[in-house]
Amino acid sequence: MLTLTNGPTVVGLFPDLGASIQRFTHGDFDVLRRGRPDTPLDMASFPLVPWTNRISDGVFGWESRIVDVGGSAITGEPHGLHGHGWVWKWEITESTQTTARLRFLHPAGRWPWRYEAALAVSVEPGRLDQTLTVRNLSDEPMPASLGFHPYFERPARLTANVDGHWVGDTVIPSHWEETEAFRGADVDSRSYDTTFTGWDGRAFIETHGARIAVQSDLPNLHVYSPTGRGFFCLEPVGAAPDALNQPERGGEIVPPGQLASASMRISLVGSS
Repeated sequence: MLTLTNGPTVVGLFPDLGASIQRFTHGDFDVLRRGRPDTPLDMASFPLVPWTNRISDGVFGWESRIVDVGGSAITGEPHGLHGHGWVWKWEITESTQTTARLRFLHPAGRWPWRYEAALAVSVEPGRLDQTLTVRNLSDEPMPASLGFHPYFERPARLTANVDGHWVGDTVIPSHWEETEAFRGADVDSRSYDTTFTGWDGRAFIETHGARIAVQSDLPNLHVYSPTGRGFFCLEPVGAAPDALNQPERGGEIVPPGQLASASMRISLVGSS
């Protein structure tokens, strides 16, 4: 584990486990759910690259070919899940007491584009900043969407401005509908695995007497709150599920040699 500290704030990184974060604590308070290094799904946070959410049955069409990335080896589901970064070994390229830079190179294969992903992490008292980039190293344009997958403890209340969500009967939603913003909503009031659109890049969580802010330059907020579990996820993402088959759901095209980037800040901003 690579440990970053700044005053009473401690962040633990596992580069070999998908650049996942095992802990983000401020004094005795767990800002994120404290994880265990079994799989990234048991950790506190991990990056999403080069795609977010799911690809239906792991297959999408791109120009004149069919791309088959397969299903998830971790969850066993048939859909392509969360990209490569969360299951890849990253190397440390730079580290100090308060900062770290990680990267990995992905060869062309079932995902037919070669790329380099990089993650910059910095810690201030009560604050964690992450910047994720992907550079297209292939000789043709590459589709991409980036994101972050932090876990928070429950019970909690959520405040966030959104205008709609992607809904359906399965984890691959069928259509978009308008919805109301979250205004101190009880996360335990219902189960979500939903991408919300029209997000203004700021969300606030009230949990265990603390107020936590999540800020990002990404346009969507995915909320995952499974019934009966002690956590929920608040994921800034560049696209809704199955965007590689349905481009209106988000994402971008990265030209050869160029990069896409995304950032997220999580900070303690007071008491609730």
